[in-house]
Amino acid sequence: VQRMADEGHLVCNHTNNHPDLGSISKEELVFEITSLASDYKELVGKNMDPYLRPPSGKYSVQSLKWTQELGYTTVFWSMAFKDWDPNNQPGAEYSFNHVMENIHPGAVILLHAVSESNTGALDRMVKELKNQGYVFATFDQ
Repeated sequence: VQRMADEGHLVCNHTNNHPDLGSISKEELVFEITSLASDYKELVGKNMDPYLRPPSGKYSVQSLKWTQELGYTTVFWSMAFKDWDPNNQPGAEYSFNHVMENIHPGAVILLHAVSESNTGALDRMVKELKNQGYVFATFDQ
């Protein structure tokens, strides 16, 4: 986390315990978001970037409102696949093809860091997307 912050990456909120944000109380949601932000600030010495990705994409109209009240913009992905289980990996070729077949202008690609498939495909993915004219940017650009 410190390395990511030092390198200038956005480090955003994903909650402390990964709950379903569509079914928890306001108090639970506030705890989930603010406790992680507090831990981040203690570790890195600065505020967490004000974006939240709801775990599993689960949310409610209320949770979006509460998240906004906390100063966060909720962000979702436009492309993802089941890559989060380290014991069930589809392979680098699958990861590469999935991204190439679903890429579009403005895409937000969700790739989990625990995925060996993504690790094996990432360099080729980035090079091919740049070859096609895509650029990589953070939400605040």
